[in-house]
Amino acid sequence: MRNSHSAPRCRGFRRDGQELAGIRIAPVKSGLHRLLNRGNQRIAYYIDPEGAAKELPGRGSQEHQTQLYLLISVVGKNDPLKMRSFDQLLQEDIHDFVPQFSKLVKSLEQLKKQFDLDLDQETLKGLFLDQHGGVYLLQPEICKLIEETQPPMDTPSGLSAEEELVYRLLFHLYKKIGGSGDESLVHPFSFEPRLRRELAQLLYRVLLRRETADLGTLSRTLRATVDLGVFETMVPADVERRRREGEKLSRRERRRSRKKEFLRKLLPRTALVGAGLLILLFLFYPWIKKSLSPSPLEGLEARQVIELFFESYNNLDSETMSICTTDGAARQLIDRAAQLYVIEKVRRGVEQRQVFLKAEEWIAQGKPELSADRFVFGTSDLRIRALSPPQSWEAEYRLWMSQTPDPEDEDAPLLVEEKVVKTRIEMQKTRKGWQIASFESSGS
Repeated sequence: MRNSHSAPRCRGFRRDGQELAGIRIAPVKSGLHRLLNRGNQRIAYYIDPEGAAKELPGRGSQEHQTQLYLLISVVGKNDPLKMRSFDQLLQEDIHDFVPQFSKLVKSLEQLKKQFDLDLDQETLKGLFLDQHGGVYLLQPEICKLIEETQPPMDTPSGLSAEEELVYRLLFHLYKKIGGSGDESLVHPFSFEPRLRRELAQLLYRVLLRRETADLGTLSRTLRATVDLGVFETMVPADVERRRREGEKLSRRERRRSRKKEFLRKLLPRTALVGAGLLILLFLFYPWIKKSLSPSPLEGLEARQVIELFFESYNNLDSETMSICTTDGAARQLIDRAAQLYVIEKVRRGVEQRQVFLKAEEWIAQGKPELSADRFVFGTSDLRIRALSPPQSWEAEYRLWMSQTPDPEDEDAPLLVEEKVVKTRIEMQKTRKGWQIASFESSGS
């Protein structure tokens, strides 16, 4: 089976005689394909090489070799296979990378202002550059669904979403120039004295001194760097002088950090001990409150815990479902609830309306015909009976899930699949109370 990270990030598809660009989202998963396939009028944005921006409608989704691709319209004569993701751009030579990097940052700044977008670090997963210099950006809500290919990055606390995005962009640039990716950041002049001063100073201020910058500041600095050249022409004496300058600034920053750390450790030993204890109490209050709060399982019999588990599934409450189980029991059902919860939040944020319908509510309404933008899920008709030995139980219920209609029949109603499921459940008494230790299902 092909590893998901080795599958092409972009590829071409044809639908109704039209060439479409497919952007890999994640491995095929239940629920995600059906919801993306309903279409969304605000799926992506495009900025052409002249700087004109427009919205692109969604064209559904497509499965290919275990991967799920989101389809969008191709602008002009662009070849989807030549669209490069941000990850692929990082592989470019530094001289080719910086001009294209500058263009992407300028496009992000323009799209944020023109369409009032909330951009964050995950935006980079949905950013693409075509072979003619146009830029595609997926809706920020869609970017959150794309499988991560870069290792997670810790950013300084207290930053806004845009400031975190700028920090990550500058960190990628820092490493591209030749900086180390570990925690021992130094002034760029220490390892690349010829770097354009304005850009080197911005990297120093944001990455080492932990000052903040917005997309506009980064965009202006990059445009000036591209116009003047990434690297300056310098004689050996000036190179050495600038290297010493970088090392001096790096030492100064290390001393400042050590002093800051020293003062932080000294504070509890000063006259502010009392205030420090109050602050600690405030910080740990949520944890203390949670520790002292009774468990949702407290006082429940085994049957009641099973009922709570299925009620939590119908409410997409995967946290309570996990509390009801131990040793990884019912993991598939818990994961499905967590996934549907994320999808429901994303779609509600994008479409500004509720798209999910509980099976029990749908049945109570007489099982009306559903439009393609509604999604039925959940269980009904739950019956629980005790078995022998006493900790063994059987739960019989109906499991409901919407299915994708025939894509060639636009008038086809949305189908709802019904399964009658029998599950043997083994309960275990723990310090939290009764918990589900085994959850083995069979059904038709």
